[in-house]
Amino acid sequence: MPTNFSALDQNLPRFTGEESVERKVQVIQDYRPFEEEEDTMTGKEIYEALQEYPAKLPLPDWARAELEEAKAGWYREQTRKLALENDAAERRAGASRSGRAAGEAPPPGEGS
Repeated sequence: MPTNFSALDQNLPRFTGEESVERKVQVIQDYRPFEEEEDTMTGKEIYEALQEYPAKLPLPDWARAELEEAKAGWYREQTRKLALENDAAERRAGASRSGRAAGEAPPPGEGS
């Protein structure tokens, strides 16, 4: 593909003025400005190029700040979930040591 419009314009078909209308129509219809540099990338190559491109772009300061905030929020959420899972595991372990399943009510007369 031409790198700019002026390069594209230089490759346009030229007419002397002596051509018939039919000939001019045929030349214009056959004109392929990008054929010389036609891209023959496969779908996989296009996909990979599109995946690599954003990684090469600089990250704006505002986006960097939002990314760090999102990472911190994700870390807090994961820490909270882990703590809840650990608490639940400890309750299950404590209940099984006492011979009861987690959440099972104590036998009558044993208190709460």
